Amino acid sequence: MRDGDVRTRIYETGGSVFSAQPVTSIIEEACLEGGSSLAGRLTYVKNKLGFKYRRPVPVNEKSSIYAFPLPGGREGENSWFFYSHVLRVEMDKYDQGTYLVFRNGERVKVNASLYHAKQQILKTGRCQTMVETREMQV
Repeated sequence: MRDGDVRTRIYETGGSVFSAQPVTSIIEEACLEGGSSLAGRLTYVKNKLGFKYRRPVPVNEKSSIYAFPLPGGREGENSWFFYSHVLRVEMDKYDQGTYLVFRNGERVKVNASLYHAKQQILKTGRCQTMVETREMQV
């Protein structure tokens, strides 16, 4: 794949993978595998939890896969993270940047304040609880 073809960097446990697909296309495919479109899932979260901006997505609730966006490097773009992989959010004492720390020990600097990153994680936890509680009642 040529550098101009790279649209998305995907961090995995064993390293990074690059894709020519935009991140929203990748998430859309995963949502459809779970039974509904990305738009349908975003509407559901908005209607049930009242979240209007940077809504978390129950990508595949049967597999307990939830994703949340944070502002990306380019204007109007988001970076997406998977809730189950995030261990904590921290501020670096040297550069004052906000970092997500993953369960495998890797850290990624994000383009969000510590407060907003923590809020996204809390929103995603609420989303997971709401969706999985609904699943148990069915």
